[in-house]
Amino acid sequence: MQKIILTTSDNVKIHGVYFSVGKENSPAVVLLHMMPATKESWHDFQEELALTGFNSLAIDFRGHGESILKDEKIINYQNFTAAEQCEKINDVESAVEFLEERGIPKGKISLIGASIGANLALQYMSNNKEIKSSVLISPGLDYRGVMTEDNILKLSIDQSVLMASGGDQDSYSRISVKKLFNMIKVKKDMHIFEDASHGTEIFKIHPEFKGEIINWLKSNNL
Repeated sequence: MQKIILTTSDNVKIHGVYFSVGKENSPAVVLLHMMPATKESWHDFQEELALTGFNSLAIDFRGHGESILKDEKIINYQNFTAAEQCEKINDVESAVEFLEERGIPKGKISLIGASIGANLALQYMSNNKEIKSSVLISPGLDYRGVMTEDNILKLSIDQSVLMASGGDQDSYSRISVKKLFNMIKVKKDMHIFEDASHGTEIFKIHPEFKGEIINWLKSNNL
């Protein structure tokens, strides 16, 4: 495990935790948390990913956790406008670039996001066709201005998505997942966990879902 600090194109200091398996040609995953969570919400999953041969990088989005400096001024996501929430896509870009600098091509990088992190994962994937697989946990049609419907339609036939949501406690996402799932013809899979809640909270009720995600990623040429 390695703690890292990235600098985005708009000068935000992004803190992350990088797990490397130390093997050439190993695939990698970027992990994007929900609000108000932090990178630590992925810690157990990162350990499982490492044991199964995946490098991983979990970041604190701008204004969350340790990522609180932009132009040396303190920022807090609770004060963000919708436009500022949308600027988190720059954090995703910096995370992918970090992996590329370590010799991992985009074609071997997947994105896994929860809630707004899922929306941002989809946005990045839709604009970077080299990214072949993403896992969207509790995405929504519109989270703080980060929208999904236009981006889901931009996916290429060789890209794949796995979508998941909880049950009654995650009703907006459940509706969103079903709508997004029906909009596309790319390789896709969907899980609705009726007894679980939102985002990475699903893992508390269904820890086995982490293994299912890993197997799904492996099945998609990673």
